[in-house]
Amino acid sequence: MSVIQTFAIQTFIGEAADTKPTGVPAGSTYHETDTGEQFIFDGTNWIDDLRMIFAVSQAIE
Repeated sequence: MSVIQTFAIQTFIGEAADTKPTGVPAGSTYHETDTGEQFIFDGTNWIDDLRMIFAVSQAIE
């Protein structure tokens, strides 16, 4: 694995009906204020950000 510089990652906040930004660095995040859903940009697509759900599920096991 190589080291990745992460300071270019951007954070966005909007609503589900808003168009998510394109041309952003992989790892950038988008939070929908009306649904509470979070997404992470994989370099091509916005995908569900399940990191917090995973962390909580591990903590309660």
